[in-house]
Amino acid sequence: MCEIAIINGTLGVGKTETSWEIMDLIQPAALIDIDYLYAFKPKDYANAAQQTHVYEAVDLLINHHQKLNIQRFIINGVFETPVDLSRLWTLLNHTTRKINAYRLICEQDVIQQRIKNRNEPHWQTHIGRSKQLANIQTASAKTGNIGENINTTILTLNEAAKMIIKDMQSCGFWSELTCLK
Repeated sequence: MCEIAIINGTLGVGKTETSWEIMDLIQPAALIDIDYLYAFKPKDYANAAQQTHVYEAVDLLINHHQKLNIQRFIINGVFETPVDLSRLWTLLNHTTRKINAYRLICEQDVIQQRIKNRNEPHWQTHIGRSKQLANIQTASAKTGNIGENINTTILTLNEAAKMIIKDMQSCGFWSELTCLK
């Protein structure tokens, strides 16, 4: 049975680092970062055809990794609306796959510091985009599923990862893991 955790959140909230931590704890596993799959120009996140193209690539990667008997997957990315997450969920939801979604949230001042600490040239733009995405996701969460909230403000990466793993286990996923015992 293929088991998938989708990690959603704004820039700087800790999606990628938490996903790597989860993968280390539940291996064998594969991490699929949607931001890297969207690394083409011009890109338009609101373009349904481009979004479908990227989500189909996720499905192909899962199928490819399953040939190596990898059955645990972490998919991280920014899903602004319930429709965005639903499109991916619907595409991936085969009878042999179980999926759960999480939305990492964090206080904005902590996100700002995390983004500054990356030492990237356009950090101010990233902070602005993170604030914009936080507002979009907060509004979207009121209208549908964009993932179960996990507040990373005061959590270490390991603590956030273990919270997600424990929740996945409580839903019947990754039950044979002993990393939390």
